Amino acid sequence: MSKLSLGQLHAPCIYYNLDGYYDDVKHFLQQMIAKGFSSAEKQQGVYFAESLEEI
Repeated sequence: MSKLSLGQLHAPCIYYNLDGYYDDVKHFLQQMIAKGFSSAEKQQGVYFAESLEEI
């Protein structure tokens, strides 16, 4: 995820959020944007999938 935000990786970062396992990570990333520590642009390419079909 760090390489993605630094522009060093051009593949998506996909969290398989089975049963909400990564909900806290998703919330943390949203809070980083809200508090000005990150931006939507830096987090572009980070996805949370609820199923294998979605991935």
